[in-house]
Formats: sequence, C-alpha cells, structure tokens
Amino acid sequence: MPVATEVRTKYEAVIGLEVHVQLLTQSKLFCSCSTRFGDPPNTHVCPVCLGLPGALPVASRAAIEYTIRIGLALNCTIADWCRFARKNYFYPDMPKNFQISQYDEPLCTDGWLDVTVEPEGGGEPRQVRVGIERVHLEEDTGKSLHIGGATGRIHGADYSLVDYNRAGIPLVEIVTKPVDGTGALAPVVARAYVTELRDLLRALAVSDVRMEEGSLRCDVNTSLSATGSGRWGTRTETKNVNSLRSVERAVRFEIERQAAVLDEGGRVVQETRHFHEDTGATTAGRSKEEAQDYRYFPEPDLVPVAPSREWVEQIRASLPELPAARRARLKAEWGLSDHEFSMIQNAGAVDLVAATVTAGAGPAEADEGGHRNRPGHPHHRQQAQEHPPPPEQMRHLSGQRRPCQPRRHPRGGQHRHHPGPQRAAAARHGAEHGGPRRRAGLTPAPRHTGPPLPARYAARRAHTTSGVPPAAAGAPGEPRAWNG
Repeated sequence: MPVATEVRTKYEAVIGLEVHVQLLTQSKLFCSCSTRFGDPPNTHVCPVCLGLPGALPVASRAAIEYTIRIGLALNCTIADWCRFARKNYFYPDMPKNFQISQYDEPLCTDGWLDVTVEPEGGGEPRQVRVGIERVHLEEDTGKSLHIGGATGRIHGADYSLVDYNRAGIPLVEIVTKPVDGTGALAPVVARAYVTELRDLLRALAVSDVRMEEGSLRCDVNTSLSATGSGRWGTRTETKNVNSLRSVERAVRFEIERQAAVLDEGGRVVQETRHFHEDTGATTAGRSKEEAQDYRYFPEPDLVPVAPSREWVEQIRASLPELPAARRARLKAEWGLSDHEFSMIQNAGAVDLVAATVTAGAGPAEADEGGHRNRPGHPHHRQQAQEHPPPPEQMRHLSGQRRPCQPRRHPRGGQHRHHPGPQRAAAARHGAEHGGPRRRAGLTPAPRHTGPPLPARYAARRAHTTSGVPPAAAGAPGEPRAWNG
C-alpha cells in the first residue's frame, strides 16, 4: 500500500537503519566457545562469556578480518588503529552487566552502498546512494525467554529464562547515515537497502544472514518534518525487525502514524517501538527522551586493534565479485534489458539461470524453462528457490519447448482440457436425447473394459461421471515430479 498522497505532499521522511549481523565464525568473539545455533540452552558457555571474575578475553582474528571484509565491500575507510570500549548498562541476558563494543573509534567508517528501487505504480528505476556512518564490532548478548502470556514478551509472562549460548557471539553493527530526499519511496528504499546488504554479506561468506534465526536484525529509525522546513523531525526507533517485508511495513506504518500525530497538533515522542507481524503496526517501547549515559571507557583487558596496510590489501584482493557487479556483468553477457533481468531477479532465479547457462542452455531458453517450471504463487516460488531442479534438468527442459498441442487422453483420443462436471453432464444429456453430438454422427466413447486403470485416471473418470473431483493428482505416497 503506497504512502497516502496528503502525507507525501505535507511531510518529508528521513530514515536511518542499524543492521546487526552475527558473523559466521566457529567460535565466539573473546573465547573458544562454539557459535552453533539451535543447541540446548547454556551448553556453549565458559568463564569468559559468562563474565566470571578473573576471566580475560582474547579477540578473535577471524572476526576482525570479517569486519574488515564488510567495511571494504561497503567502500569504507579502514582504521589504522582502533580499540574496544565497555558499554555499561544492565539487562538480565548480559552476564557482565556491560557489553564490549566500539564507541568513538570504530574499525570502519564513511562508506556507501548503492541500491536500485522501482517507483510504486511504475516508472524508471531510481538509484539511491545510502551512506554508511560506521561498521563496528561488538559481542552479542544472551537471549531471554519469557514463558507464559500471549505475546512472548516480558509483560504478562509467568516467568523468564535466560540462554547464554548467544552471549559473546561476534556481532557487527552497520549504521547508515540519515537517508533523506527519497519522498514516498522511503519504505521501498529501506527494504531495498537491507535486501542488497543481505545479498552482499552472503556473497562475502561472513554470515548466513538468516533473519528468522536472528543472525540479521534491523532497527529502523523514522522521522517526519514539514516539507521545505529544512530541519529534521523527532525520530522513533523500531527495534529488531526480522524480515525484509517487515522493514518496509514498519517504515510505512511509522510515516502514517507520525503524520496523523502531527496533523492533530501533537508531538512525536522519541522512543523505541515494537513491530507486530500480525497487524503491521508498531507500539511504544521505552522512552529515549533523555540520552542514556552508557559510561563508555576503553576496555582495559584488550589491546588496541591495529590492522596493517598489507593485511588490509590482502583482504581486499580476496574479495569475491560483489552482487551489483555480478548483476551488471550477467545482464551484459546475456544481452537482457533492465526489465527482463529485473523479472529474473524478482523471481529469485539469477543463480539458477546462471547455472543453467553454464550447463549449456542459452539465456533466453534458461529463463523460459525456469519460468515454465516455477509456479507464480509466492509459496511455490519460495519452494523453487529452496529446492531448484539441477541445471542439467533445466537445460533439458528448456530445450523442449514446442507449439502447444492438444493433450492426449490416456485411453486414446485427444482433448484440450479435462471436462468439468457441468460440461460432462451436458455431453451425456445431449448423447442420450439426440442432442448435437448424436445429430453430428458422434457417439459416446466406449466404456473401458480392459485392465484396471491407474489410480489417478480412475479418479478422473469417476470425476467425469459423478461430478466429484479427485482427491489428488496422484495416489498417496506416489513420487511427485518437481514441476508438479
């Protein structure tokens, strides 16, 4: 649903996004505990990640390297010298009562990422450059489990449990600069940015970016100001949005909500907000009217990080082809227009078509074969992306396109489609009462007297005579082809 026209003309939206990414390292940031997801609670803990007295952290070289890879891919400047800091605040799932993070000396600064968006209602695609303020490395917290109640949140819960398996996992926070000037496209730009960032992180192999498992989480900042005022409004921060669609919905809802508050003469409160997947709405969290003092100071148990220029250049040389460059190359090699390539990309079929072309098919044939065997429903499209046919099969299928022909009936003869109950009943009535079929010299097909028909054909035959549709296209337990 597009942003209302009145809102677009009266107000200008400014957005900012903070994306938290769990790194795909084998061990935690400051200890050797495993980062494996889904294991029983509190089985990957030690004195270091539990914050026990006397335990000393040691920074992971792999985590620092992955952070530098991300910074280089986002066109950031890599610091010659930086250090960790303690961020002091209390939360039950943070065992030390402080978080080791980076404050005024982050590892990567001042970058950018270009995204392409298509205006709602059509029009030429527009490229938006999203500035990157900083990319810094920190440790993740544990996870609170609120038992009882209807929402899964602490309010209304009977009791809470804490799982410290996640505490200490390396977490990169990517913070954008304020993104203004996008007008009604602000929600679409937010989604396009997180989508492009997710694809880039996956190409770098630094994270599995599974939003449903929490390895990529997004905080969305939104503010409105009167058009032409030259100043920014009060922002809200919608926390831990965990799907691409929800990022767009959260921005859209906040724009509409804040506009309604301002239209009524009210004041937008600076606060955190929670997004609800079922309704698409946000509700108030905690106030941020007063800046919280985290009492940052340099981490005394860790030495500064000073990556050498040689190491940074080695990492730069090892970067893979990034998604934007790959798309541009494939589009040129395949000779496709922007619209044609966009259709393949929106269907999630770029990798499949590329593999099919590598297997020997032409780009057009690979695209046709992929679309012919991929149902248009989003659920089926997701299944096709998760379980695609092998490229060799796709090449074989794409080479078999031929003019449409009537489908052959299993008992002989041809028909263009399977007759429904009403058509079958009309045909029987005409044959019995001298209707057009008999007058034209046509007689009903002889009844089957040979060996028993396969179950699926018997079901279809019962359908034509009784009007009751078959229960399924195949017998229970019968293997189903990928393309149904």
